[in-house]
Amino acid sequence: ALVSVDTKKPLEPGMIFKITADTYTSITKVKPSVAYRQLKEGAELLNTSKLSLSSDDILALSTELGLPDAMRKSLERLDMGITDYCAYSPNEGYVVLKFTHTIHPYISNLIGGENKFTTQLLTSAMRLSGQYSWALYQLIRKNYSKFRTKNYFSIHLNELKDELIAYTIEDDEVVYKYPEF
Repeated sequence: ALVSVDTKKPLEPGMIFKITADTYTSITKVKPSVAYRQLKEGAELLNTSKLSLSSDDILALSTELGLPDAMRKSLERLDMGITDYCAYSPNEGYVVLKFTHTIHPYISNLIGGENKFTTQLLTSAMRLSGQYSWALYQLIRKNYSKFRTKNYFSIHLNELKDELIAYTIEDDEVVYKYPEF
């Protein structure tokens, strides 16, 4: 969605983004069926995603966020939504989204000239096409964020299967796929 943005200029407030499956396919070089699936999953993910700031981040950004002085030091964590809305049109194969006014400046900074690496990382991630690839990528990102000082993390196998949604529910019971593992 950010491909059409001029990286030398900040994003216009309230800008609405639209990305079609055709555009997504041409950028990422994935098959059209994968593009449709990833657009749908991406819209669902953006609708439920949030940006969580730690107490240090809250202090550093409190003025920009307009937090009252009394709150600046008392908050341990601050969660912010990423989009005002994000919707997928299955019949026409596109996603339309609008970032929240709070997140907007940070998205604008991410795509700026000196931050081109962000676009490359996102493009590489979008090319993941295996059944569990995107969920695995998200799991790695989540754990990397939690444990930035380490180059690894440990996870129980069933927790991994839960994160990857590698299970079915039969008669109100969770049945994990790949039981030999």
